[in-house]
Amino acid sequence: MTQQTMNGQIWLSRDGKTEGPFEQADIDKLKSNGAISNYAWIWTPESKAWSPIHMAPPPPPVPQATEAPVVTAPSPAPTAAAAPTPTATVAPTKTAAPVVASGPPAMAAGPAVRSEIRHLAAICHDNRSVVAGMLEAKLGEIWILSSKDRLTEIPPFRKGAKVWINLLDEQSGQSENAQATLVDYKKTSQAWEYSLKWQTQNPRLVT
Repeated sequence: MTQQTMNGQIWLSRDGKTEGPFEQADIDKLKSNGAISNYAWIWTPESKAWSPIHMAPPPPPVPQATEAPVVTAPSPAPTAAAAPTPTATVAPTKTAAPVVASGPPAMAAGPAVRSEIRHLAAICHDNRSVVAGMLEAKLGEIWILSSKDRLTEIPPFRKGAKVWINLLDEQSGQSENAQATLVDYKKTSQAWEYSLKWQTQNPRLVT
C-alpha cells in the first residue's frame, strides 16, 4: 500500500493508533459497511490536517439568567471619631552589607537525555511525500517521530528538509500544524526515527 507520493493517501486514527494509507475507494467501502465508525479522525492530502469523522452535536443553548431584585440596606448610624493614637519614633537601624559566598565555578551542562512524552499522532509531509507515526520522545530541542512506514525503503525526506507536522491529540480532541526541520533519521529494529526541530516556537500541543 506504500506509495512514493502523497496523492490519494488517506489516514485514519483512533485511540492512539494510526492506520493507512487508504485510497478513496477504501474509505467509501468503510462508509458503506459501517466500519468507518471504528475510527474517529481522518487525514487527507487535500486538507493536510486532522479532522473529526463524526461531528459532535452542538451544545444546548444556555438559558438566560434573570436579574434578582436589588435590596438596599439602611446606612449605619454615624459613630464618634476615635482620638488619634500617638506613634513612637523608631530610630533607624543600620543594614549590614550582604555577604557573597564564594564557591567553585558552575559545571557545564551534560548531554541531553532522551525523555518520553505524551504520544501524539503525527503526519509528516513535504507536500510530495508523506509518512505517519507518533511523536513520542524528546532529546533536548530535538523531537522524535517514530514511524513504521517504508521500513524496507530509504526515507522520502533528505536531511535538512523542511517538513510539515500535522499533530493530533485525541484526548483533548485538538489538532495542530507546525513546520519543522528534519535534522536526522535512523532505523531501529521496528521503526524509522525522524529527529525534528521546530522552525519557530514549539507547538502548543507539546508544551
